[in-house]
Amino acid sequence: MLAQNKKVPRKRKAKWGSCKWCEKREISPPFCSGKMKCLAKHMVICETEYIMEQNIEQRPKIDGIVAVLQRQQLQIAVLSSRVSVLEARRARAERDDLAHWTTMSPKKAWQLRKENTVRALRACLRCFQPSIYHKTSMDYLEMMLIPGKEPALHDILSIALWPVIETREHQPCLKGIQTTDVYCIFKNIWGKKSTVVDLTFWKEALEEVGVPLERFYSSLHIYTISNELQRMVLRFQNTKKRAGGGNAWQGLAGLVRAWRNVYPLTEEVIAVAKSLGPGQELKWGIEGPADLCPSGSTATRAESTTS
Repeated sequence: MLAQNKKVPRKRKAKWGSCKWCEKREISPPFCSGKMKCLAKHMVICETEYIMEQNIEQRPKIDGIVAVLQRQQLQIAVLSSRVSVLEARRARAERDDLAHWTTMSPKKAWQLRKENTVRALRACLRCFQPSIYHKTSMDYLEMMLIPGKEPALHDILSIALWPVIETREHQPCLKGIQTTDVYCIFKNIWGKKSTVVDLTFWKEALEEVGVPLERFYSSLHIYTISNELQRMVLRFQNTKKRAGGGNAWQGLAGLVRAWRNVYPLTEEVIAVAKSLGPGQELKWGIEGPADLCPSGSTATRAESTTS
């Protein structure tokens, strides 16, 4: 059984090629190689020797050298142009890292819901500054993003889909998609085929950021609203847009109620979240567990004083 499940390592299939300049020089057998780099290196040297051998008796040696130099100048110009194109592509790819958040599609945003949640939480915590309304970073997070231990479904959707949500005509819409029709909005996010719709990413995102779960996570509550979201999305996917000449709102009613309360994040949080590319980790400046309870803080101070 183990032998059947064992993956066989793939082997590179070499594409063998022969030197065309060796054939013109009537060298038998011509140089052959399965590595493109070795073959190209040999062909450059062989081409130079072929040019030198042409009509070497009828013209001075200096003319042959000049011809070779002119040929090499042309090759250098072609290679320089190719290198400049590759460098431009690399620079464009680096710029595209920051444009990743603005060009993200709704379906891609739902696929990256955990990564989006982590980025939004860290950006919010990075914007924290103590004030009379919130003295700790967790108080600030609770006031700005997560309203307590049992966040509503629209709160989680707002955080998970923040790169593609905007307000237009006093209602939540999708960026880059000029429509306010909720049917089209839901279709762009979840599609009309069976897809993974759950909220298991919420706990994983909180753990990755390092916020206290006992303050922001309730397993029973997340389980309940996760099942509710699955039921509503399934009803939407089984509902046709038109039924009897009108809108079939029966399958969209649940999602519409949740979607009406979805909101875009603040401009400050979005600016911090977009400041780095998707492959770069956004730090929020707190090391170790956040917001220790008073007993834990007292014990920590006592141990440090004793040491």
